[in-house]
Amino acid sequence: ADCFDYVEVRDGRDENAPLLARVSDDITDAINSHDTWTSTGRNMFVKFHTDGGNGGLSIGCTDGVYTCPHGDPGFYAEWQILLMLAAICQGADPATVDIDQIDGLFYGGLVAGLVQMPGFAIEGRDPAEIVEMSNHHGPMRMLDFQIRTGPWGDAYGVHSDGMTLEDVAAAPHGLDLGPMIPRIDEILRTPSGKLELTPEYITNDLTRLEERLERSESDLVLVSRRDVRSNNSWMHNLSKLVAGRNRCTLLIHPEDAERYSVADNEIIQVRSRAGCIEVTAEVTDEMMPGVVCLPHGWGHDRPGARLEVASRHAGVNSNHLSPRDFVDAISGNQAVNGIPVEVSPL
Repeated sequence: ADCFDYVEVRDGRDENAPLLARVSDDITDAINSHDTWTSTGRNMFVKFHTDGGNGGLSIGCTDGVYTCPHGDPGFYAEWQILLMLAAICQGADPATVDIDQIDGLFYGGLVAGLVQMPGFAIEGRDPAEIVEMSNHHGPMRMLDFQIRTGPWGDAYGVHSDGMTLEDVAAAPHGLDLGPMIPRIDEILRTPSGKLELTPEYITNDLTRLEERLERSESDLVLVSRRDVRSNNSWMHNLSKLVAGRNRCTLLIHPEDAERYSVADNEIIQVRSRAGCIEVTAEVTDEMMPGVVCLPHGWGHDRPGARLEVASRHAGVNSNHLSPRDFVDAISGNQAVNGIPVEVSPL
């Protein structure tokens, strides 16, 4: 069965090396579930995959052995595992890595920089004092720091009635910080002192918009979309999210389909002055006549993509239809919607 989280350990430098172990489900359990993995040489490749993506790192050890710490599952928190992997990437011997020391160095460096920031809550303070007053580690220490240096924080002892992470944790139903504080006069920097919702550079462009709306109705324009199961391209590499019907289709209104002899669920050709692609048509009245829609973020069939699941559901790359000089006139950004296209059956 497909698993969202797993760790692979291979005997060598890359993902093509012989597999030593593949542990699925919870990442923390996966790291701690085996005592020892032994390589035949001086290198071991670890692939760390979680819901957010996947990556690989090549570990070089002096004796070719990486031993995980003993203890109950969950002996390492996920943030500690990530620090350990980061240290290994830098060439450290896992047996000598002090995770608390790495965490302390990172936090101490952050504090040392922020005490020098003019106007910051702890400006001019001794960094060592701030670090000493921290009762947490890892992400919880960072959260405590944000609370204590925020507008309602105690600034590490400066404000006796200020908040800390302990105060927030002791109030499971929330804290009432009083009514909203108006800030519009403080932050608004327009010449008029008002919210300028119709700047001239936009209103002066309305004539071009009117001309655009009066184009011939026989023309087709292309707009893009995202499917709810593929809001980010990495989701195409998860078997469970790409299962089912094909979602990389060209949506076209029935009137346009009839006019251009396009049949539902058949592969058609879509052309612009920039390029040409072939894609499956999906006839639907969800589109308005004159507009066709193709999802962006697909096209995983390029050489070297290294996306095993996504390459089996490659789809097409809508960028092939986008002319380089087709830009938004006001901002100068590349325009990805409203591209003039033609469609035809193969």
